[in-house]
Amino acid sequence: MAKAKKNDSGKWEIQATKTIDGKKIRKRFYGKTKKEAEYNAAVWANSVTEEKESDIKLADALKAYIESRLYILSPSTIEGYEKIKRNYFLDIQEKRISDITFEMLQKAVNELSKDKSAKTVNNAFALIKSVLKQYDISCENIRLPKNVKQIKQYPPLEDVLRAIYGSDVFVPCILAMWLSLRMSEVRGVKYGDIHDGKIYIKDTLLHVNNEDIFIENRTKSYQSTRIISFPESLRAMIGEGEPGEFIVKDTRNYIYKKLQKLLTDAGVPNISFHDLRHYNAAVMGQLGISDKYAMERGGWDTESIYHKTYQFSFDEYKEKADKSINSFFENAIESAQQSAQFAE
Repeated sequence: MAKAKKNDSGKWEIQATKTIDGKKIRKRFYGKTKKEAEYNAAVWANSVTEEKESDIKLADALKAYIESRLYILSPSTIEGYEKIKRNYFLDIQEKRISDITFEMLQKAVNELSKDKSAKTVNNAFALIKSVLKQYDISCENIRLPKNVKQIKQYPPLEDVLRAIYGSDVFVPCILAMWLSLRMSEVRGVKYGDIHDGKIYIKDTLLHVNNEDIFIENRTKSYQSTRIISFPESLRAMIGEGEPGEFIVKDTRNYIYKKLQKLLTDAGVPNISFHDLRHYNAAVMGQLGISDKYAMERGGWDTESIYHKTYQFSFDEYKEKADKSINSFFENAIESAQQSAQFAE
């Protein structure tokens, strides 16, 4: 067995292998110390059991799948996987993999499709499909809902600002809205990352299996590691702290729930924390900021993601645009009518 090595997050990890029913199975184990990681791997590798690998519950297989990719996939992907594990396909997660049938999977997809969007169902099942594939279970013939364009109404920016202003989650919310930061980036930035009028977005703080995991020098994608202008006015809002101190100390769940409560109490339609990042894209669009700089500032990899996913127009700008268009055609038709009458 290989020796455990320390990874970028400071934890020890090791990969172990054993053969079950003539098939080599590999698993990755972690520990706070080298000894702990190697012990956990050794116990698993040397265990003698009649239980087949496919006799474990889907929930356990999901957990192992996520943990084995913790330091490989992007932070946002891991958080998305954790959300799926917590909220979707809970009944079938309690089934042993060897007992799962095509009918069970199709029924689970149908049930989830009743009150969730096609995008949510497809994303959630993609994870289930990947896990089951490791056990030679094919899901290719499962019928999934087709994606339908969703029209979402965002409340006015000023209403959202009034609802969050002065609250204990104002700082994380304004960092997301003003700088277009993701939750993992908001919680991963430290006071020492701000200097010379700029903020350096390079680390993330994830919440996986009820535990916060700080990952240095790693963001969602190559473009997500970035430097953003940080004005003194914003610096005054976040206050002062030691270089190694996190700017935002609240948990992810607390920030989510408090934002929802503030919006509800203020009579503002609910939006998610991630929607605050959408506002930033909309503001840049309304201000005529070039796509190239907007994508660089927000850490978007492609124009299609920036335009399709994050850009929307504020209602007041839509109204002005509609009035201009309507006025143009009304004047054009009136001019045509006058010309026709004159010709007669």
